[in-house]
Amino acid sequence: AQAIWAQRAEAGTHAGDRRSLSAAMPDKSDNPMRQIKVEKLTLNISVGESGDRLTRAAKVLEQLTEQQPVFTKCKM
Repeated sequence: AQAIWAQRAEAGTHAGDRRSLSAAMPDKSDNPMRQIKVEKLTLNISVGESGDRLTRAAKVLEQLTEQQPVFTKCKM
């Protein structure tokens, strides 16, 4: 048993050393499931009133997204 401990001491590792295990583990960044993907993004500007503020908010959204904004009304 002392011969095994002597060999591990020379190598710089022992049974509880996690560094020796991490060297044998594959790189996690190679896993395609770890890549971040954004499929859909929803932007919402609650203006609270119609008129000039609503048209200015629509222009801001159009400049940000380069798409035509969709207007919805609250249900009452």
